[in-house]
Amino acid sequence: MDSLKPKTDKKIKSKEKIKQEAKESILQKETPKEESQKASEIKAVKKEKDSSVLESILQDDKDKELQRNEQKSENSSKESFQKESVRLKSDMAKSKVKLQHTLNTFAQEFKEKVDSYKPPIMRVKMTLNPKNLGEVDVTIVNRGNNLQVSINSNPTTMSIFTQNQAEFKAALVNMGFSELNMSFGNNNQKNNQNQNQNKNRYYYGSENESEQEEITTLEITLPRYG
Repeated sequence: MDSLKPKTDKKIKSKEKIKQEAKESILQKETPKEESQKASEIKAVKKEKDSSVLESILQDDKDKELQRNEQKSENSSKESFQKESVRLKSDMAKSKVKLQHTLNTFAQEFKEKVDSYKPPIMRVKMTLNPKNLGEVDVTIVNRGNNLQVSINSNPTTMSIFTQNQAEFKAALVNMGFSELNMSFGNNNQKNNQNQNQNKNRYYYGSENESEQEEITTLEITLPRYG
């Protein structure tokens, strides 16, 4: 009986060894699959993260590019506005210089006409400089110790004087005509003065209408010039 026990033990050990080896074999076969699956999952997660990061980077680039374009557009608009503003100021300055030259030239020629005046009345034509501004009719009359000067022309030409009254008066003062008086009107104003006064009693709009009438006459009084 004792001689049979070692063989039985060997058989049991052999069976256990086979089972153990079978288990290890199974584990060895399953482990690469699990590792492969885990590796695939890791790759998928990494790929998803990489894709998200890439999208974020691209979006940031787009936002930065949009900001740069907006900044360029804003700078361009400011630069364009500044250039236009400088151009307008330059044009205005040039126009002012030309206008002052026109008024100074007219004032100088006006003084020559007044100095050559012979009573009781003198009528002359004067051309503005440049010539495309038109010409005016000048009438000089002696009234007591004063000279009464009437300057008449079309509304366009007269607007040079009406829109620049202070500059024109200063030009005359520089020519020695101190204490002069100026008033603007139209050719029909004197003839209709009495009629307008009567209408004003009943029609309040007539005063506004007279203000809108086109100016065609400039009256200048030169005191103590006779």
